Amino acid sequence: MMRLIYSLIFASLIFVSCKEIPPAIDFTLPDLTLLDTTYVDLNIPTPQEKHVLVEELTGIACTGCPGGHLKLEEIEDTYGDKVEVISIHPKGVFTNPQFYSQFDLDLTTDAGEDIVALFGGYGGQLPQGIVDRVVYSDQSDIKMGTASVWIVKVGEQLSADSKVNISIENANYDESVKEARVKVKLHYTEALQDDQYLSVYLLEDSIVAPQLNGNLDGEWESNYTHRHTLRALFSNSLGDLLNAQLEVGRVFEKEYKLVIDDSWDSHHLHVLASVHYKSDSNNVVNVRSAHIGH
Repeated sequence: MMRLIYSLIFASLIFVSCKEIPPAIDFTLPDLTLLDTTYVDLNIPTPQEKHVLVEELTGIACTGCPGGHLKLEEIEDTYGDKVEVISIHPKGVFTNPQFYSQFDLDLTTDAGEDIVALFGGYGGQLPQGIVDRVVYSDQSDIKMGTASVWIVKVGEQLSADSKVNISIENANYDESVKEARVKVKLHYTEALQDDQYLSVYLLEDSIVAPQLNGNLDGEWESNYTHRHTLRALFSNSLGDLLNAQLEVGRVFEKEYKLVIDDSWDSHHLHVLASVHYKSDSNNVVNVRSAHIGH
């Protein structure tokens, strides 16, 4: 009898330990109204000029951040539209409006947190700049806290080959449904071996809100203009894989849509498209931006 009992217990343990756990299933259905196609077009266009991406980590309660903003203005004055800027507000004491009685505007985003995590966090120091996501031989980190170095690295990156042409088409806002749509077209002018990704960002410019300003003896400037502010991503926060062989003439056409928050000014929205790696290197290959029209 005892032998029977032990056999039943043993069998039940085997049953429990061997219970099959099914894989998680993603029930999200693709939006079939959005174009997502790839093909090869051997009518190779003239390669675009290389544009450089500067991702700025900044904060509203950071006394030194306005100095970084001024340095970005200098870079833009020097290189014009060859430089694209994204201003990311990492979550923390420099950006959380709950720590201050000046305002209730929160410029942080979950997508921004994903990007900052990719850079290893911001380490409690702002401002910091990332130029084309390159770790330069004379820098120990992808993030550079000395704003005067940013313009030097931008100049170095502008001499690189672009390898892929980026065009942003049909970037429009439909007020009736509060939805922005954009089409991005990529055309490869050189063959590449490693996987690449497309990130498509939504930025808002000319946000008027307070800023702690070290240039004003550390006082709050109540009507400060915040530029290039990351609001959301049309794509995955770390980019969508370009899932095809990256041969000469390879074309990708992708459409995206995004619901616009009521608090954002739809007249000051921009879309920015970046092609980059995501492995041992996160280097940016090329980038372009466009205003979202009505």
